[in-house]
Amino acid sequence: MNSHGSVNRRLLIGAFGGLILTAIGVIVSLVQFSILLRRLPLEMAGIWMVFTNLGGYVLFLDLGLSPTLGREVSFAAGNPGLSDAERAARIGTLIRSCTALVAMLAVIVGVLGSAGGWGYLRTIVPAALAPKARPAWFVFTVGAALNLVGEGWFAGIYGLGYVFNEKIIRAAGALLGLLFLTIAVFSGSGFMGLAVAYLLQSLCSLAMALITLSRLAPHAI
Repeated sequence: MNSHGSVNRRLLIGAFGGLILTAIGVIVSLVQFSILLRRLPLEMAGIWMVFTNLGGYVLFLDLGLSPTLGREVSFAAGNPGLSDAERAARIGTLIRSCTALVAMLAVIVGVLGSAGGWGYLRTIVPAALAPKARPAWFVFTVGAALNLVGEGWFAGIYGLGYVFNEKIIRAAGALLGLLFLTIAVFSGSGFMGLAVAYLLQSLCSLAMALITLSRLAPHAI
């Protein structure tokens, strides 16, 4: 009975975390659009939005490994046939293996995306902006690749049942991203400043996920 109540509380808290993430995501998006459109030339703002859309597609390139990892970690965590040591070893193996695979995919995405992505972007970026947009795109692809790596750690966190923690980390990352973007825009650092802001957001989210996972499941790191 106590176990059932604990599960219900965790589900409710997780749902509340999802609500917080959704609300913050909407607010951050609206504020970002306002800052970009009011403070940047329209061409630059439009190109940066294309950058972020392409970065969002990168997360689909984990080939379904992250959702699968979350499910497998949940099964291992709730398997009554495993001892505590066996359960810890199983979860650790799952998370480390998935992280290694996703990291390899991220390297491939980073290498191919930097060249292939620019091959597309050069067709829409005005010639006057291309010298500044191209190096910024390379920095941006590093951040996008790091986001892909982090998906494995996020999957480990929610697979262990800490859905609220996973949602709050993502929400905190979004707020930090807004802060970094605002600094970049108001400092007048152009495309490179925006790309560095995106990279910093990725690094912060990655660090928060790693720290959280290491505390919840130190055997998994």
